[in-house]
Amino acid sequence: MDEQKPIKQSYISKVLFTITLTSSFMILLYYSAVIMELDIQPRNAVTDFSKIFFKKKPSTTNLILVYTSFFGDALFNGFSRIKDYVQSCGCSFNGCELTFDRNRYEDANVVIFHCRDMPSISDLYILKNRKVVGQLWLYLCMENPFNTPPVDFLNVYFELTATYRLNSDIYYPYKSYEKLPPTDQSQTNSLEKHINYAEGKTKQIAWMVSHCDTRRDLLAHKFEALGLSIEVGGECAKYFKKQFYCEEKNCKNELQYYKFYFSAENNLCKDYITEKYWSNPFNMNAIPITLGGSNYSDPRLAIPGSFINALDFNSPKELVDYIKLVDSNDTLYNEYFEWKKFYKFYEERTSGCSIQLCQLCDKLKKGIKVQRNALIFNINLERECDGPENYFDHWIKR
Repeated sequence: MDEQKPIKQSYISKVLFTITLTSSFMILLYYSAVIMELDIQPRNAVTDFSKIFFKKKPSTTNLILVYTSFFGDALFNGFSRIKDYVQSCGCSFNGCELTFDRNRYEDANVVIFHCRDMPSISDLYILKNRKVVGQLWLYLCMENPFNTPPVDFLNVYFELTATYRLNSDIYYPYKSYEKLPPTDQSQTNSLEKHINYAEGKTKQIAWMVSHCDTRRDLLAHKFEALGLSIEVGGECAKYFKKQFYCEEKNCKNELQYYKFYFSAENNLCKDYITEKYWSNPFNMNAIPITLGGSNYSDPRLAIPGSFINALDFNSPKELVDYIKLVDSNDTLYNEYFEWKKFYKFYEERTSGCSIQLCQLCDKLKKGIKVQRNALIFNINLERECDGPENYFDHWIKR
């Protein structure tokens, strides 16, 4: 009997092992199905969700719910009362409705969340359990990956993105521009002929900066070392040879005497262009000297002919030599303002409409094609920022 005991125990062990292996396999199959249900698919896979998921009762109106605030303020504030954008923006909001009322969550076709005002993961999970068939969640963010919470755990919740990236479902830049109507072009051309934008400007480069110790500081110090005069305002001014001070928020009175403005982003990321290009230099009629990770020559990102892009030059010295040339030649300097004859800034606040809302409404009516793993694909630190920043690290040493 004692000799048969090990044999019996061995047989039982084999049976238990077989049961365990089978159970593990079944669990694996189950979670594979769950993963597929959560849309964990190849990054570049595209599906037309309008055909697969829009099974709600037919409705003539697509409801867009803004669920979160925008840095504490109401996103698209005031637009909820506007039904038709045709006359004010040249695009139509017919067939769509904007609401801020969370009580209408189950009726919404699209729900918008801002990245910096995002509910907790537990709250999102509860909210997703109330999500109706056909509803899409949109992740809206204007900040680069360095300044946003990680998206790895959020990826399964969102089908759409609205960011500064050109490949977002809704392209949402800091600012944009548009062509002048032909009648305005002819009128502007006659006025611009008599303007010398270099007149009265006795200083070279201004820079307002409060986020210190970034890569852009290296180029500013290069400017100093290679004989350019750069005067710095803000919290970081103390780290530079020349400073200026002003009491006004935009420092317009002080900045009007500078020919150039250092429009350097705090992080060099693809497509990321902020108010550092769009606001200060144009408010003071100065030429932006841009430093960022974007292709500024792409007319979708910046106004053609309006800037001097640092990384278009082979070295910092070549850049400095060209700035000195432009500074000494009024004709060449004024060429950087030729764009005013053909383009103007698109002012969303004064026009009473939102291009982005129009784009979203139009896509809802035509049927949206949704990119799987939208957040991981569009908001990726390595893909967006590592390349440009590594290039700059080599370029600055030339």
